[in-house]
Amino acid sequence: MSSSTPRQAQLSLDFVIVGASISGLLTAFGLARSGHRVRVFEKAPEIVRHGSGVRLAPNSMNSLKRWGFEAQIRKYGSPVQGTLFMNMEDGKEIGYTEWADDLVKESGSRFLFPHQYKDFVRIIYEAALGAGAKFYTNASVTSVTPPEEDAKSQRPSIALEDGRTFDADIVVGCDGAYSTVREVVEEEPTEPQRTGLISFAGDVPMEEIAKDPYLKKDDIINGMPFWATGGGALRGNPHSDGKHYMFHLFWKEDMDVETTWEPVVPTSSLTITKAPGVHGSVKRLVQLADKVSVKRWDKWPAIEDWVDYSETVVLLGEAAHPDSPFGYQNAGNPVESATVFGTLFSYLRTPSQIPTFLHAYEDLRKKRALEFVSGETETAQLFFLPPGPEREARDQQMAGTLKMRGQTGWDYEFLEQQWKGIAYVWTYNGVDAADEWWVEWGSMAERAQGVDMSVFAGGWSGGMHVTTQEH
Repeated sequence: MSSSTPRQAQLSLDFVIVGASISGLLTAFGLARSGHRVRVFEKAPEIVRHGSGVRLAPNSMNSLKRWGFEAQIRKYGSPVQGTLFMNMEDGKEIGYTEWADDLVKESGSRFLFPHQYKDFVRIIYEAALGAGAKFYTNASVTSVTPPEEDAKSQRPSIALEDGRTFDADIVVGCDGAYSTVREVVEEEPTEPQRTGLISFAGDVPMEEIAKDPYLKKDDIINGMPFWATGGGALRGNPHSDGKHYMFHLFWKEDMDVETTWEPVVPTSSLTITKAPGVHGSVKRLVQLADKVSVKRWDKWPAIEDWVDYSETVVLLGEAAHPDSPFGYQNAGNPVESATVFGTLFSYLRTPSQIPTFLHAYEDLRKKRALEFVSGETETAQLFFLPPGPEREARDQQMAGTLKMRGQTGWDYEFLEQQWKGIAYVWTYNGVDAADEWWVEWGSMAERAQGVDMSVFAGGWSGGMHVTTQEH
């Protein structure tokens, strides 16, 4: 972790975080390190669980570096050199994207694959514990109650399945796309649309991959290959330990599955392993996994409000912007939101700033987060094209990128064009975004109000209480 001393909020609050997701863990760390009291409630029996790999684009790493995670993450991560796009039906190469050193230098960080999801989660979890956050497992939250306008206590509360209740100054919903917390934030419930696609995550021994003449190609075994067809797609990458290979398959299957990654099914039950028109090596890659974890891919409309009417309940991560399992920014989106939120509340000095900070977080994050979600959907539509004129036009447009593969001397006109599309995404830093907001707006508003901070030096004992209550 970074040796620099984190900024301490002059007014500390009680936060309850629902869900030990990536967004929940990182938010817990960010708040606890700046002096807030944080409790995290997770319905699973343990925080660090097995999962597939986590893709960390440069924008994720930019934010994580500012909070001191770079050295630990690099220990478990390996850089991504490029992505080879292929036709899943015949294995033919379609296009190539290489993360050139010049692009990496401009963005500030490399595109990384940590070894496994559990490694990434463990790093953040241990940091949050060290910062003072408390965790409750087997703690399924069944309801959230915001304070009534005329109530004596202006603290929201949560209720657990076992009947216990907890209150706080702020409840943060980090409980995923099917969020319990969101039920009290939205005036009208949002319902997802079934895409018909199922996401499968598998893990294969690298030594088995190397036995296949097609799969052992350098761009596959050491890169981030992507196969696409009208019926689905498959994306792979090596784990940093060099012993395992991970893949995500998106395929139409007639099965009733859950909305989490918990279910596990044998790969022999998947229709892709017997489907005509799928390259044999792609089938073999799936079969080598023996079993895969499963998640239904649902498409969600935009969540209109992230902050509730009482301004004491807020949504973060997939609870605010449900992502597709397809996404390259499934870690980037929650990392950005958590670092913005945590940084804003490190500046907290007065009770009047609380609603301002909540809405500032929403304003800073909503447009960009939703752009990520819609962008991933558009990318999926581009690669799931059936045979026909549109696919032919796509392949023709991408064909020129194959010529750039492996070049040491880059065409800087081409590089400039590529950078225009990447800079907005990759150069972002959640900590900087929040700091800049504070300098431009937050501190200016504080000065305009002529706030005397000395009266808050001992903590806040106004309408909301700073003491933790459990009953």
